Amino acid sequence: MNKQEAIEEIKNLEGLTILDKTINFDSEMIPKKEVFNIINKIDEQEKTVVPQFVADWYEECKDYFDFNIYGFYKYFYSQGKHEEIKKWLDNAENKAIETLVKMKLYGYEVEKEKLYTVELPDPNGGGHVILCKNGDGTVSIAFSSVARWRGSKNVQLTESEIKKDFEWAWQFAKEVEE
Repeated sequence: MNKQEAIEEIKNLEGLTILDKTINFDSEMIPKKEVFNIINKIDEQEKTVVPQFVADWYEECKDYFDFNIYGFYKYFYSQGKHEEIKKWLDNAENKAIETLVKMKLYGYEVEKEKLYTVELPDPNGGGHVILCKNGDGTVSIAFSSVARWRGSKNVQLTESEIKKDFEWAWQFAKEVEE
């Protein structure tokens, strides 16, 4: 339901009319609860959901396209440092300009990335050789003697975190189940 439809529905509500001809008073009262029910039916624009890299890029350069979205698009498309963004902009399914406008007008949410754990083969079999995120955000190879290591947040990594320095280990990645 849009705003105009809501107005029409409120106009059509049955109410109580109070007329007092002595003081020239004419008023109609309608139930507040019914008005709130109609207002709650009004469609709110949903926030656009975008991948993390798009959100990062948008935050980096959102101030440049207040008035000219096409110029913004062309300028940042021509920048060589954003290969992942270029691929996203070129993908017709993304409707990039429309998505950017919606991000500007209605806000956005970041798409929840899939998380993976990586256990590397250990020929010695004395525990678990795994990839884990350090306190500074870098990923490194670690050893765990604990059987429940998969439940730890620092071993749940995104695809890009794994592939950044350990692309060869991607073959051992297992998706984390919610």
